[in-house]
Amino acid sequence: MDDDFWEVRFHFHDRANLERKIIHSEITFVNLVALLEQAGYSCEDYMCFVRNPDLGVEGLEEICDDDKVEKMLEQIAN
Repeated sequence: MDDDFWEVRFHFHDRANLERKIIHSEITFVNLVALLEQAGYSCEDYMCFVRNPDLGVEGLEEICDDDKVEKMLEQIAN
């Protein structure tokens, strides 16, 4: 599974989405921040994933470190 390519999508409220294919094992907090920096953002900006789409904004979870990235990846994989 670590060699599989995953599609990573960032949705921004004020510009076009950013989509990239990344090897699963390379999806880390630092690498996600590097992608955000390509879009003009920084590590000081918020990054979230949709934990539960039925809850709207309440269903978002902030991604602030590698533990949160792992939790996100586990949820997506299941």
